[in-house]
This record gives sequence, C-alpha cells and structure tokens, in this order.
Amino acid sequence: MDDILARARAYQTTYAISARGHHLAASEATKWNKYLGVPVTVASTIVGTSIFATINESPEMGWRIAAGLLALLAALLSSLQTFFGYSKLAEQHKVAGTRYAAIRRQLEHFELKYADAKDDMRLTALSELEGILTRLSELAEESPAIPDKVYDQASEEFHAGSLDRNLQLSRQRGIPDTR
Repeated sequence: MDDILARARAYQTTYAISARGHHLAASEATKWNKYLGVPVTVASTIVGTSIFATINESPEMGWRIAAGLLALLAALLSSLQTFFGYSKLAEQHKVAGTRYAAIRRQLEHFELKYADAKDDMRLTALSELEGILTRLSELAEESPAIPDKVYDQASEEFHAGSLDRNLQLSRQRGIPDTR
C-alpha cells in the first residue's frame, strides 16, 4: 500500500502546482485583457467625443489625422483583444484551477482513507485511484495549457511554501518520501 499512497502523494503535488498554475494564468490573462481593454475604451471615447464636438466645424488637418490614427489604434486594439480572447482564457483557467484543486483534495482524502489500510485493500485503492486519474485525464484534455513560465512560478511557490509541511505530514503517517 505504501507505493500506492506515495503515488497519490506525488499526484497531489503535481496537481496542486497545476491548480496554482491555472489560477496564476487566469490572473495573467485578466491583466492582459485590461492592458488591451482600457486603451480601447479610452481611445474609443476620445474619438467618439471628438467627432461629436467637431460635427459642426471643420477641424484642422492635423486634428483629423490624429483622430483617424486614434480611431485606427482603437480598432486595432479591439481586434487584438477579440483575437487573443483573454477574458475567455482567464475564465477557462479559473475553472481548470478550481477543478484541479478539487481533485487534489480528493487525492488527500484518498491518502487519509488508505493510510492505515492493509494490503487486502490494495485492489480497492487501485480502482479508486484509477477513477481519480481518469477524471484528471479528462480535465487535462479540456483545460487550456499553462504557459511554462507560469507553471515554473507555481512550482517554485509550491516548493517554497508547502513541501516541508507535506513531508512532515507524510513522515507522521509513516509514508516514505518519494521525491
């Protein structure tokens, strides 16, 4: 049973990092959505109000060129915002992060459930772990990819803050470290 529990613990680590990575990626996508969205809103507002302000007068050529360039910039940024779909991507990462965290909690429960189990429970534990892994495979297929830089950040955060606590809990339960 120790090998099954060690494998479940390794999955907990992997999917805790994945959950954190998805939440970080959601924050990053939200940030980029704002980086594009705020200038689009400002530029569109300026162009719109300048058109209404000058509707009865003929502005100088320089102002017309500036307004045209600003309108072009607003359209370009709006197109980029739509093309990259940062708001949709942020939502997908949030959902994936939440689902990975839920599966990580299932793995923690699994470990607690079978921590003191005898070898006659091995097949039951393997079957339950297989069901969890099937859900993980389905989740991986439907989730957006975490950028490498973001995954590395999540991994560093996890190992800096959580690894020692996890090792202490495992040692208290008498489960060998498999790093």
